[in-house]
Amino acid sequence: MAMMKIRVTLLFVGLVLVHISTAYDMMFVSTQNGIRYYNLSETDEDGTYIPVKDLDNIVAVDYDPTEGYVYWADVKKSAIYRATLSGSGKEKIVSVQTPSSLALDIDERMIYWTDTGSRNIKRSKTNGKDSDYLVTEDIIKPSSIVLDKRYGKMYWTDLSGTPRIERANLNGQQREILVNSSMGEPSSLTLDQDQDKEILYWVDRKQNQIKSLDLKTKQNKQLSVTDVNSSTMTLYGDFIYWIDSNKKDRNLRKYATSSKNSGTGKVLFSLAAWSFSGLKATKTSSGKDILIIAEKRGIMTLETTGKRTLGKQIELLSGEEPVAIEYSKEK
Repeated sequence: MAMMKIRVTLLFVGLVLVHISTAYDMMFVSTQNGIRYYNLSETDEDGTYIPVKDLDNIVAVDYDPTEGYVYWADVKKSAIYRATLSGSGKEKIVSVQTPSSLALDIDERMIYWTDTGSRNIKRSKTNGKDSDYLVTEDIIKPSSIVLDKRYGKMYWTDLSGTPRIERANLNGQQREILVNSSMGEPSSLTLDQDQDKEILYWVDRKQNQIKSLDLKTKQNKQLSVTDVNSSTMTLYGDFIYWIDSNKKDRNLRKYATSSKNSGTGKVLFSLAAWSFSGLKATKTSSGKDILIIAEKRGIMTLETTGKRTLGKQIELLSGEEPVAIEYSKEK
């Protein structure tokens, strides 16, 4: 049997990210009801349920393909747990007062997390041993964390009285503030590392803007798109996609990162009264560009041509809050 490589990356607080890349397409999706994974290359209407019980409020999830564990942060239980895809071997890894995000470093066998309750960023081995404080001073409300393995950095947002975006080495050293002016409520950090790019994007939920920082030139700019009322954003190729959060029609919009034209972005279609929980733009193994949207009723896929289909509702790791997953698998 050929060895398979799996990668799962998460974004939290109701945001579902799904990436598909394999000889046969697989998809992990999370909703308020739990987690299932699906084989998209076959007629797989029911998916495979991950039977993990006694979950209260999941706020972050990641997957380790090397050992086959799903990791999740449960904010009500104040801890990070893991279990296999079959649901067996559930164990508490570390206690965390108020976990807000987590990220796995698969190569180094490390797990990173932010703790808004204790106001710190920590890491440990994936088995929970040898935990280490990385950031403990001058940090108020750490949130969205992203690992940059290319340059050995981690980026995070701090939603303190003076909101900011910071970065440091993966060991917490050489900490620096990247952006701390003209910030409202930065969220949805995402890195564009296509080819030689090194650009950090985020949504400012208070200022209704999408902003970026070129990490090479340190040039900070606001995209020309206006009236972005969203906490759900994804980047794919040269386009940013987002869903309007507080508007009646809940439009799915698209905007070119290189565009200099002002506007509200191109409306691809309206989600009407849907209660969505996530968005991800990606490419299938057959080369088709699609958007995957998770909401309470199921999963919708949208081709770049505008064709769309609605899938069955799915469940994963039973929890009260939606979580987000990005998944890829290569044979």
